[in-house]
Formats: sequence, structure tokens, C-alpha cells
Amino acid sequence: MSLSRQSVFVVAIFGAAMLMVGAGALFISTRAVSIDTADLPVPGFVGTAAFGDWEFICTPRVEMAPPLVSFELLDSGPDLNQDATAIVETTCRLHHEVLAQSGEDSEPSVILAVYLGLVGLSESPVLMLRLPPTLTEGDMVVLRSRDNFEVETLARVCSVEECVATSTLSEDEWEQLVGANSLQVVFRVDSVQLVSIDVSTFGLRESYAALEATQVQEPL
Repeated sequence: MSLSRQSVFVVAIFGAAMLMVGAGALFISTRAVSIDTADLPVPGFVGTAAFGDWEFICTPRVEMAPPLVSFELLDSGPDLNQDATAIVETTCRLHHEVLAQSGEDSEPSVILAVYLGLVGLSESPVLMLRLPPTLTEGDMVVLRSRDNFEVETLARVCSVEECVATSTLSEDEWEQLVGANSLQVVFRVDSVQLVSIDVSTFGLRESYAALEATQVQEPL
């Protein structure tokens, strides 16, 4: 995925629906994804599952996999009903991309990507945003909702293709984020023009439920 500088400017100039200049109204998702708990992935799940506008992605930690685990399991794809006893170490995340078109006949471009996950042995909540290359390292980026909730992070690594902002989250921030009815990312283009991008929350809670379902419960 490449977040091109040109696509962001074109979208901003022509006022595409997903990119609003200034602090516009937040989009609130009132839809819900209907899922059966039997359809949720299990610990050891490897693959991708779609929930509304969000994806749930799990990849194996090969270096931590038990030596007797068959590699056929690692290559088996997103079988949501695989045997829960065949557990491998996995890293899972929630993923959403915001697309926009610069014209009716153009291909949609990714102008923003959001990743949420749990990392490390302590499974600390983290946020990662992939942003246009119009930011510079150290620029402030805000993820907010209508519920008087916001998380501030910084663009930490920038290249000619994109900037990446990352931040750890407190448990309270994590719970408010995955339960939000509306989300919006706010940042400045070339340190001048303030823009805000709506992030769909359709399927976010269900993706989080999938993440919880794959967590291995510690014995009492």
C-alpha cells in the first residue's frame, strides 16, 4: 500500500467525501455486524476475516511455534472453525483502510490506514496510523471520537511514500477506542492545512470480539 502525496492533494482540492477540511462533523456508524459466537476465530487462528469495514488479521510467530506443529496449519488460511487444540503463537491486529477517488474514472487510493493490536508479553494495546507523506516526523496526529475522547500521537517515521504514527494506549483508551461509534483522524498537510478524515467504525467492535476470542486464557 502506498499513500501517495499527489492523491492526498487531489482529494483535498476537490473535496472528496472522505476528506474534510477543518474540524467537520464526525460520521457516526449506527450499523452493526451480525455474527454468531460460533463463527468467531479460535486461539491459533491464522488468516484474515472481514467484519464490516474492518479486517481481522492473524499471522504466525514462526520462531515461537512448537516444533511439532504442522506447517500445513500455518498455510491453511482463515478457517474460523479450526481445532482449538492445534494452537500456535500468533500476532493479531485490527485493520481498516480509508479510500478516496480523485475522479470518477480513477482507481481509489488509500489515504489512511489504521491498525490496532496487542503487542509484547504483556499484550499492551497499540495504535498505528499509516498517513500521507505530506507530514514530517514529529507532527501531531489526533484520533478522536464524538464521545469527548481523543488520542494524540506523533508521526515517527516518514518516507517519500508515507508517514507512520505509533502510540501505546492505556486500558481506558483502548476500551473507548474499540467501543467508539465515531472516529476521525486529524492532522496537518505540509504543516499548514488542517484536514480531518472519517474512519468507519462499522465492524470495529466485532473485529475486537474476534481479537478477544483468539487470546489464550491463562490458567488460574
